[in-house]
Amino acid sequence: MLRTFQPLSSRSFKSFNCRNYFDACCYFKIQIVSKKHLKWLILAAFTGNFIPMFLFPIAETEISSSIAGIINSMMPIFVIIVGALVWKFETTRRQITGIFISFTGVCLLAFGGNDSTQFKLFPILLLLLATLCYAMSTTTVKSKLMDVSSTILSAFVFSFVLFLPSVIALLSTGFVSAFTFSKENMIGLGFVSLLSVFGTGLAMMMNYRLLKVLHLFLRQLLHC
Repeated sequence: MLRTFQPLSSRSFKSFNCRNYFDACCYFKIQIVSKKHLKWLILAAFTGNFIPMFLFPIAETEISSSIAGIINSMMPIFVIIVGALVWKFETTRRQITGIFISFTGVCLLAFGGNDSTQFKLFPILLLLLATLCYAMSTTTVKSKLMDVSSTILSAFVFSFVLFLPSVIALLSTGFVSAFTFSKENMIGLGFVSLLSVFGTGLAMMMNYRLLKVLHLFLRQLLHC
């Protein structure tokens, strides 16, 4: 897909396409979002979707997707760190031990594999920043947006917060003016459309739903 479209173009189109999907599903429900949640929705949207959706494809043009996946697996580490430092979540010894084990495992996978790709610092830093943004978004949702429906949350993110930045990014990359209806472009466009619905829209909605289910499950355990 990155061979057909530029990273910024493909990610901007994915965000734009997700907006169309959620508008078709729940346009009227989006309007019931409370004003008190607005700033947290914007923060969660930009850190959890807009910034990482550009950082990952840019970095993956320089390093392999396997290394990108390994670095992305560090998100639980960042979640615990961001949660403790920003939102003052309680941190247990078991979590600290888990951080150490996870970090050790990531280092072994990243530097002990047979991948012959040359070590490049800049794309790895981009991936670490994207993973940190994911952690910031996750902890924001857990701290401030637990009473917002996962469907409405996902729809609001794409329909209102990310729509205009995605359109600006799409136009600035020359995607519209340079696009031709060639076979290669149409196939690439089809794959991007599939990824936007299943790999971005529905995946994010299920991620928010999972956060709520786990949160309720942990609360029940604590009160037993």
